Amino acid sequence: MTSLYTYLIIKFLPGHHILYHNSLLGYNSETNENTTLLLGIVGKLSTSTF
Repeated sequence: MTSLYTYLIIKFLPGHHILYHNSLLGYNSETNENTTLLLGIVGKLSTSTF
């Protein structure tokens, strides 16, 4: 389910693909934890607008 949301984010918001790749590379690091949170918030906003 999460991969579907990230796919939609990448598809409709191309500018966020760099953040997505950074969160994948450093998934366990504290620095990218905020990035993953941001992607989650953006995902919720995207699904609520559709």
